[in-house]
Amino acid sequence: MRQIGISQHTSLVRPFVEIMFQHNVLATSVADGPNPSWNEELCIPFRPPQDDYSATNLQMVKDILYLNIFDEYIADINQDERDHSLLIHQRIERRWLGSIQIPFSTIYANGRIDGTFRVDKPPMLLGYAKDISGTPQTEVGTDILLGDSEHTYLTMFLTIEPQLVPPESTVEKFQSIETDELLLAAENWQTDLEKKFPKRDYKSTVINFEAKSVFVMRYIRPLNPPQELLTEDNSSFNVAKSVARYVSLIPSVSDSVIFPGLCDIWSTSSQFLQMLQGDEEEHAVLLANYFLFLGKNTWLVIGSAIPEGPTAYVLTREQNDFYLWNARTGEHFNSHDNYCPLQSVGCLVNGDNIWGNIQPNDKPCQMSFNVSNSSYWKPFFHKGFSNPGLGSIQVERLTYLKPNMANIIKLQEKIEAELKKKIAEWRPRYITRWNRLCIQTFRKLLIQLEEMQGKGLQHEQFSELDQVAASYKLCGFPINLSYTEMKSIIDSVYATGVHEFASSDVEFALAVHVQPYPNNVLSVWIYVASLVRIRL
Repeated sequence: MRQIGISQHTSLVRPFVEIMFQHNVLATSVADGPNPSWNEELCIPFRPPQDDYSATNLQMVKDILYLNIFDEYIADINQDERDHSLLIHQRIERRWLGSIQIPFSTIYANGRIDGTFRVDKPPMLLGYAKDISGTPQTEVGTDILLGDSEHTYLTMFLTIEPQLVPPESTVEKFQSIETDELLLAAENWQTDLEKKFPKRDYKSTVINFEAKSVFVMRYIRPLNPPQELLTEDNSSFNVAKSVARYVSLIPSVSDSVIFPGLCDIWSTSSQFLQMLQGDEEEHAVLLANYFLFLGKNTWLVIGSAIPEGPTAYVLTREQNDFYLWNARTGEHFNSHDNYCPLQSVGCLVNGDNIWGNIQPNDKPCQMSFNVSNSSYWKPFFHKGFSNPGLGSIQVERLTYLKPNMANIIKLQEKIEAELKKKIAEWRPRYITRWNRLCIQTFRKLLIQLEEMQGKGLQHEQFSELDQVAASYKLCGFPINLSYTEMKSIIDSVYATGVHEFASSDVEFALAVHVQPYPNNVLSVWIYVASLVRIRL
């Protein structure tokens, strides 16, 4: 990646990582080039609400740890750029390139997080271009780096010092809707597996909303996605990706925040859609049920991932390949992908059976997913103990509410007004000016970004920016969020540091687009940029 500046000046990025937590900020040193190595230790303070370090209070902390990657850009500034013999002053700018967000609840529950994480990058970056040897540089128009198949990763280790011991999971026995025979068999099956593979996650029963033990298979059955997401060919991979994105737009909240002090509660898919919030299990169950409706070979995966720790993914078979789906983010990975965040597989679940992983390896890229091989997978039901015909606890068909467009427009205007107000407040020393032409162009682009789900964009779609780029140096990006509350949107924009432009000669552009989906699931797009007039 290279920066594009005035007069087509180019330079490699100078990245650094900034950590923001509870509005405390720390940063690494600045590196040179697109392959940095910092090897630095940063300690950032943590303070719980009311200074209460009790387990009950810590479980309810909603704060998010932001790890933002910035590019440090040194810009020359002259009072009159026609005379370069004058004394040149320089201004240090910081440009947001991407981020990783980790809820405190995840760090607290796991104690430590160690691994290589994919950076969430915007689908396009104004002011940047990919550094490809031998490719001529653009001489006119707008320089835009579009998101592509090449991902950015960050390796790190996170922990809390001194250690905060999370509350132990409840071990009390719950009432159950299952027979004693089935419960005893489930206990023996799981205990036997855990003795042989104590570090793997196995699950045969879960706790439902009524605080009763339920066999996990009962959560799996084909369920209809919103009709708006379906096509004449529902088996296509594009439909699967659209359905996965819909599920990922439902806000993700840890059970420890929703049900503090209680065990891991599994809601049904209809309950999940009514609450419009849930953890990895609710997302994965809903996505698995949608995929079954689409006719896909599908399993629920119980395992462990980074950064979540114990989690649930979805496994599908596409011809001769297996894909692992992170239902919380909408991402999918080939099972052979070494960078898949799913680090360990304990068992697979569908509506007919549960299979425990008894292979020597539990990392997906080193495993076989052929559940018919009894040397690799131990089934719960088998010839000596057949499935008695367990029914599903899911409804037969999901119903969806239509969005209220008048309310959506009001929300869109409210988000845009609030963000503009906040950006002005974050720059108390300077007047914040807004570029109306650029804002109008951004609004059109956001609609296109939603239609393309942020992918497959072409440079021709940004031709309207050329008029702005002829007079301004642009630096900006779009971000896409699910809607939970205004605070989370404000925090996400604040974390990008877009407001930290220490100059009065800068203008800003900010546009918001809210795309509604059935059942009030919302996709929020925000395009924000800084503009500095080019002095000719």
